[in-house]
Amino acid sequence: MIEVRVRFTDPDRSSLHRIHNFGEDLWRAFRHSKAVEIDIGEIDRSRDVIRYFVHRRHLKRSLATTDDVLTRNLMKEEAAIEVAEMGRA
Repeated sequence: MIEVRVRFTDPDRSSLHRIHNFGEDLWRAFRHSKAVEIDIGEIDRSRDVIRYFVHRRHLKRSLATTDDVLTRNLMKEEAAIEVAEMGRA
């Protein structure tokens, strides 16, 4: 699995309310996908990062969806998307 983090870097622009709204929209976009794991409880506790896990072969599509949701929420300029390979056991 790949971990994707959407990090909001400017607290003056990205209020907690806006971050949670973005996270809930992202959760709705992925909630029925078997390729993505996203936790609504974690989103509700988040302060500056929304994260999800995705299977490698669906990474490109999930990033495009994330970009679309950022654009719809007018937050594209406020966020940095970070991708990290998860360690193998």
